[in-house]
Amino acid sequence: MTMHTYRHTYRITIARPGYLERVRIKEFADIFAATTWAQQRYAHAPSVRLCVEQVRLADLTELQQAALGFERAQEATQ
Repeated sequence: MTMHTYRHTYRITIARPGYLERVRIKEFADIFAATTWAQQRYAHAPSVRLCVEQVRLADLTELQQAALGFERAQEATQ
């Protein structure tokens, strides 16, 4: 029996006082993996606010879809 790994697309918004908001589009197996990644990567100060939300690929802008495609290609070469 073949096990499939389903990946979902998440928009991660990082907000810090005095800085422009940053948005990352990444794929994860579930919301828990996405949230853990975001916390480990960005929650280094108490003033950092994170928002992790699952999005449909069709709802992303062309630029966000292109960034996701670039990230997929990078992961494939590693």
